[in-house]
Amino acid sequence: MTFSLVPETLAPEIIWWTPSSATLARPSDFREDAATWRDAGKETMVGTFHGAELDNQNSRVIVTVWKSLAHHQEFMSQEAYADLVLPLLEAMKGPYDVHQVIMKVPSLDLVYALSAPVTQFIYVTMRPGHGINDELVPLIEKLQKGLEGVAGCIASSWGPSTEKEALQIGIVGWRSILDRNYAVNGPLFGIVHRIRELSDVEIRYASLVSDTMI
Repeated sequence: MTFSLVPETLAPEIIWWTPSSATLARPSDFREDAATWRDAGKETMVGTFHGAELDNQNSRVIVTVWKSLAHHQEFMSQEAYADLVLPLLEAMKGPYDVHQVIMKVPSLDLVYALSAPVTQFIYVTMRPGHGINDELVPLIEKLQKGLEGVAGCIASSWGPSTEKEALQIGIVGWRSILDRNYAVNGPLFGIVHRIRELSDVEIRYASLVSDTMI
């Protein structure tokens, strides 16, 4: 696939999950199931990325980057969908945490963020009494612009959750955690502090394997 440098309306779905004992015993099975999922959806998705949370190896994440929300819905409407998704669900133990995001970004930026040595997932939930569009979104746009000039930041993509109106999600690719820490405590300190004043922020990190060839 050719990745675009022009903004597209992508719809990545992020799923955090706990592997079953069978998955832990045979991790290659999950990789094969993820590859089958990717191949079946090659007309509707950019690719899939999966890996372990950096500070909790019992927590895993899989990100499926859909070309659009409509493409994802089209894929789910297929008769074969249940058979395709069942092996992935069986690999998971207990409940899982899923969010889909609408990101108007170049596909190359998102692929680079997900293919980085460290991928940071940022969940920013606006507290009651504040405005999303007039307070939070401009701050996130300022943060995204600041990330473009920070050493060690490979790429970043941001957008609103499709499930929760008050939630904005960022996917940021870093060369290392040290680079991220320098940026947050240095050139990005002011804007990050302001966002935290208005919002509840959850951050998770992973190192992902890409099923997408760049």
